[in-house]
Amino acid sequence: SNTFVTIIFISACVSSAQLMRHELAHNNKLVANRNRNRIDGHHTLTQRVEVEEVGSSATISGKQRTVEDETIGKDLVLTNTLLGHTAWVMSVAYNTAGTQLASGSWDNTIKIWDMSKGGELLQTLTGHTEAVNSVVYNEDSTHLASGSADRTIKIWDMSNGGELLQTLTGHTGYVYSVAYNTDGSHLASGSA
Repeated sequence: SNTFVTIIFISACVSSAQLMRHELAHNNKLVANRNRNRIDGHHTLTQRVEVEEVGSSATISGKQRTVEDETIGKDLVLTNTLLGHTAWVMSVAYNTAGTQLASGSWDNTIKIWDMSKGGELLQTLTGHTEAVNSVVYNEDSTHLASGSADRTIKIWDMSNGGELLQTLTGHTGYVYSVAYNTDGSHLASGSA
């Protein structure tokens, strides 16, 4: 049991430290939880969401910011940085249309960003009492599920302004992952 918890924790830290991508979405955009800062030679987690686009390099604030992604054989170019969370961003997910982005954070909130308006903050969903580790939209983007260190999963009605529909309980450990099946009829969750 302790080994499983350790693997999950290391996996979450390594994912951020190695600048892994979280979601390849519509319009060839990549959303990532990235951090270029180092403390004593180690990567740290980040409090921002960076949106990157597959394509040629671009200049951002006078600096070249590209990362080569060998899995798709193209450069990823930073196109936007979304600021607003006050703690580490642990999960991001696009809606089906690619117009909205949800981000879950250790500040216990979920932020919804309007990507059709350059990443403008639409709303902040509150209700979790501990870190939000995972967010995912269902297949038609009417619902958003969030998994948290408070050992709950919350289902939010995104077609009705992000109203909290349901809180699912039963996990005895932190919820690290939530995922809908392809038709949205089932939700899976993982905890440690």
